[in-house]
Amino acid sequence: VKLLMGQALLNSAQYKEAVAVFEGISADSSESRYFDQAFYWTAEAYFRAKDFPSAIKYYTEVVERFPSSKFYVYSRFSRAWSYYELQNYDNAVEEFRSLKEDFETHPLSIESTYKIGQCLYEEKKYEEATQVLQDFVLKHSLHPKVPAAYYLLGDSYYNLGEYSLALE
Repeated sequence: VKLLMGQALLNSAQYKEAVAVFEGISADSSESRYFDQAFYWTAEAYFRAKDFPSAIKYYTEVVERFPSSKFYVYSRFSRAWSYYELQNYDNAVEEFRSLKEDFETHPLSIESTYKIGQCLYEEKKYEEATQVLQDFVLKHSLHPKVPAAYYLLGDSYYNLGEYSLALE
């Protein structure tokens, strides 16, 4: 019941109140079977509130304490995305690459490829970005991020002075 209350608050953008509910669950030893969920949803509340350092802290709790949790992969992905939001692109790329290697068949592995390209683009590492983004659009042509990938790809080529490729 408490988890549902917290999620309702989260979905109503009442992040501080949601955090209080989720942290209450994680502090109550009688609720221990819900700890992984409580930590994950606490992280999500912080993420949605754009408090990325706190989100990273709670995603890390899930990753380190609950490696068998159904929230494990999502926590790793969201932790990487939090690093991206903090413009800590090196950590984000490292996390996304690690996630791809560890969970090749998971749908977030595909999303991680796009995010790696996006990070490299933001870092102005255009040559690396073009390689990753080109690979992404070739392998995942029906993915909803393909139009955004093409934009980043074209702009990367433009920034490299490869104008004919930028127009393709």
